[in-house]
Amino acid sequence: KNFEKSLKNLGLEKIETKEGTEFDPALHEAVLFDEGDGEKEVIKETLRPGYKYDGEVLRAAMVKVKRV
Repeated sequence: KNFEKSLKNLGLEKIETKEGTEFDPALHEAVLFDEGDGEKEVIKETLRPGYKYDGEVLRAAMVKVKRV
């Protein structure tokens, strides 16, 4: 918690990657993909957190994606 608080004080923000969050290629880097029968792509698992600075992506979050 202290680490995240320190990052926030510096203007860094962690990119949302909670399971079920809609996949956004501008914020997330999909490295693994689980097929499904749906058309919507959502995050299944976070492999590496990503960060934004003043709204700009510094490092995209590395995630596993599934179709629902």
